[in-house]
Amino acid sequence: MTNELQLDRYDAAGIDAIYDQMVRLYAETHEDLVGNTFYTTERFEAFFVKQRAHDGFELVAARLHGRLVGVAFGFTEIPREQYALCEIMVTPDYQRKGIAKRLHDELLRHRPEHRADLYVRKDNAPAQAAYKKWGWTKIGDVQPTPEAPNFDELILPLPITER
Repeated sequence: MTNELQLDRYDAAGIDAIYDQMVRLYAETHEDLVGNTFYTTERFEAFFVKQRAHDGFELVAARLHGRLVGVAFGFTEIPREQYALCEIMVTPDYQRKGIAKRLHDELLRHRPEHRADLYVRKDNAPAQAAYKKWGWTKIGDVQPTPEAPNFDELILPLPITER
């Protein structure tokens, strides 16, 4: 199935072409968190506006038979040093089929920074396991904003190698 997957790369200017689909994908992938005010689509959209304004913003979208099934995006956090991986999301009916790994690798493959970092929910066992398998290492706990939950902060040396 991942052979049929179409991956497309977008910069901040080009993302408007799939923006509405991406917001729907966010809502679909976060249904288990309905009622948690930190994970509303409105909050996602507000954060996304800020994230896409950063230098080095890139998004990779995955389509299967024309349908948007996943995205991964991030931005340069520290020039030439650190890339912030903000989000990897895959629609629930296509999770655990290798799509997240393809998105991850495509997004990070040619990054000029020396490392990437991300925050992952402490209770997200599937994501925690995937990141560990892909070579990420926990470096600490972080609460990025006062209203945010505590996350694990992970780093990955770049460039990525096959894992």
